[in-house]
Amino acid sequence: MAKKLIAAGKLKGSKAKKPAVTGFIVPTLLVLFMRNLAKLRHAAGLSQAQLAARAGLTSGYVWCLEHGLREPSFTVIEALGKAMGVQDPRTFFEGKP
Repeated sequence: MAKKLIAAGKLKGSKAKKPAVTGFIVPTLLVLFMRNLAKLRHAAGLSQAQLAARAGLTSGYVWCLEHGLREPSFTVIEALGKAMGVQDPRTFFEGKP
């Protein structure tokens, strides 16, 4: 039991740390996706909450996608595209990182 608590960083003196959000390397496709998602959303005139409602997601999840903290599944990419009128899902991955 103590080993589990130490690993989770819940016991005093444990050296386990939570993963840092800053300083990690974001894969190139994810960079393209997060930039294009925000651009397409703005072009469609939608807030994160509006896009989330149309796509059947939460606004917090959309925020995480736009900031590279979550990686979308193909199903999510399709739902976001439909919600914004994007015909080709490859649009999310166009441009240079």
